[in-house]
Amino acid sequence: ISGKLAVVLNGSGHTLEPGQRLNVPRGTPHYFRNGHQGETLLTVRFTPGQQFLRFFLNMSLGTANRPEWYDARGEPPLLLRALALHAYAGHGYAAGIPIWFQKALFAVLSPVARLKGYRLLVPPRRAGGRVTDLL
Repeated sequence: ISGKLAVVLNGSGHTLEPGQRLNVPRGTPHYFRNGHQGETLLTVRFTPGQQFLRFFLNMSLGTANRPEWYDARGEPPLLLRALALHAYAGHGYAAGIPIWFQKALFAVLSPVARLKGYRLLVPPRRAGGRVTDLL
């Protein structure tokens, strides 16, 4: 880490500084964001990786290639989040909201997102390595 990273893990806040590390066990509710006004760089490792890189590439490439899809803080709209989280089911859920409800909500909102013109810039891979038809 360079800079400061604010992390909330299981409802408890932490600030990580250069040289510090934090392990987040699978299934543990968490989120993180820049912990100060300057730049923060970090390395994240997912084990097993599944398709997390492809999932995060959607959001990072989207901010660069389709900035009109994001608000002034760089946050994606609910429809774009729903599209990505439905396509990458099992890769992330909001804490405090039943997962079954989130799955149902994302399934309903995904077609609406496509009708509104949102697309995944990096689609998930199916078993066997093929890219799905979500573009």
